[in-house]
Amino acid sequence: MRKGVSSLVPGLVLTLLLIFLSMFSAYGIINLTIQASSEIRVQSLRDSVALTITRAFYTNVTGGPTVAFEFSAIGGSTLLGLDKYEVIASYLNGGFKVVELLKFNISSISYNPGFWVITGINVGTINFDYSGHPYLRPGEKASAYVFLTRSPDPGTAITIVLVSPSGVKAEYSLGAG
Repeated sequence: MRKGVSSLVPGLVLTLLLIFLSMFSAYGIINLTIQASSEIRVQSLRDSVALTITRAFYTNVTGGPTVAFEFSAIGGSTLLGLDKYEVIASYLNGGFKVVELLKFNISSISYNPGFWVITGINVGTINFDYSGHPYLRPGEKASAYVFLTRSPDPGTAITIVLVSPSGVKAEYSLGAG
């Protein structure tokens, strides 16, 4: 009788090990499937939403170095959460490359270095402020200011990139005045 029990234990351990490995493999396959479907959804979002910067110019009318620009939604989707978008500005100051990450500021249209602000949303012949129209449908245009922290060297390029939280971006280069 002792011999039967000793052969039962290794068989039981082997069976439990096989069950554990099967469950671990199934978990890994399910996890990979979830990650792949998530990547497909993000790529689908990027394919259906697009931005374009239609024009930009450098100015000091706000009291400091500022880039005024217009951007539009292209594609089939409405852009929501514009206050979560960021602007990256790149330019030369004193011969050194400056790269700034500017956050959205809803409260100030006057010069506020290190921030960007939407000055209006144009829908046909009607112009809304951001608080009254906090989204952008395809065909609508938003006007914005980027308040730089330093003055770009005269005649050098300024590049601005508008980036959505999902990674959709628009880029525009212009010359400093």
